[in-house]
Amino acid sequence: MNAYLIIAHNDPENLNRIVKNLLNNENTFIVHLDLKTNLNEFKSNLESSVLSKIEFIEDRTEVFWGDFSMVDAMLKLMKYAVNSGEIFDHLIFLSGNDYPIKSAKEISDFFNEYKG
Repeated sequence: MNAYLIIAHNDPENLNRIVKNLLNNENTFIVHLDLKTNLNEFKSNLESSVLSKIEFIEDRTEVFWGDFSMVDAMLKLMKYAVNSGEIFDHLIFLSGNDYPIKSAKEISDFFNEYKG
């Protein structure tokens, strides 16, 4: 099982596309939403099928580009994943502005082929 750790600050439409593209039974999606962004407003712009697959962490940081606050958000995502009780094979970082160029199957096949 893989956990996609996503740092987002805007663009819920792109987050919808990211999750839909990577959605399978092996993936978990954990999102840190910038503290400057209204969480409820952001969630209201996500499709319900996507929203039900995302875990938003509560311990949020006000993130500034190129600042240590980005590292802080990443550390919070890793801590959440490790303390979730799930055992993940991989923690995969994405920005909410990224978009994967491979399908969930291709990524999963890659990790399965190169275990360890």
